[in-house]
Amino acid sequence: MAAPKKSTSSGRKPSQTTRKRSSSGGKSASSSAASRNAANKKKNDAVQVGFGDYWHYFTKTKAFLPVMTILISAVIVGLDLLISWNSYQRFFLFLGIEVIIAAVIWLIIMIYSLGSEKRSENTDKEV
Repeated sequence: MAAPKKSTSSGRKPSQTTRKRSSSGGKSASSSAASRNAANKKKNDAVQVGFGDYWHYFTKTKAFLPVMTILISAVIVGLDLLISWNSYQRFFLFLGIEVIIAAVIWLIIMIYSLGSEKRSENTDKEV
């Protein structure tokens, strides 16, 4: 006669025990690292370059300042012509006022920067 199968305290038969898996889900460390690298590569391939990226790179070049100066000047002159409705007396009046305002702002910035340089020289001598 065959002996009945014994059950454990949890009610399972000894043949139904499960193995504990490692933290990597049963995979070796090298294969899980390879799968992570493959997943990261797929994510990097999906990244698209947009206008902001091009703008950021353009602002770091030497051409940024002259190109922007020309563009801003062209926009201001175009707006002055548009506002003056081809009345050249009014156009030059607007342009003159803008040039005077720009010169005053430039002088204020220059005076402020000279004052900050003198303050930084005084602090260097005190040390």
